[in-house]
Amino acid sequence: MTVNTREIIEAVSIVTDNHDIRVTVKSSAQASLTVAGFTFAGAFILGPLGIPIGATAGGLYAYSKSKGTFKSAAVVIKEEMTDHEKERLCGHVVEAFKNFSAEDVAMLVPLLMTSDALQKIIVTQVMQFLKNELRMQII
Repeated sequence: MTVNTREIIEAVSIVTDNHDIRVTVKSSAQASLTVAGFTFAGAFILGPLGIPIGATAGGLYAYSKSKGTFKSAAVVIKEEMTDHEKERLCGHVVEAFKNFSAEDVAMLVPLLMTSDALQKIIVTQVMQFLKNELRMQII
């Protein structure tokens, strides 16, 4: 059975876009440490009143620094993954359907648009791939 990688990747992109799966390009941990640092500084300088002031200032600063670092999984899949990574993702998706017959897999792309159960399988596989293989955080 031959699998058209381009069609599978396009279908996966549509499904992830419909489910609004987003990934972080940079670590969210850095933003939380920034907020904690501002909160500590506010509390150290202003006492108890400095806690909400520092947290607010830290949150705004972290937001300004992390703006644009969250991307749609569909954009990452279509535009930023290498051909090799796309082939690996396609392999993971096809592997999820290993118990299906060849005819079923061939009809997978059209079925994805109508079957919530198949979409759930795809979303799970994509999230695992992005998290485990590409070390991205899913939000």
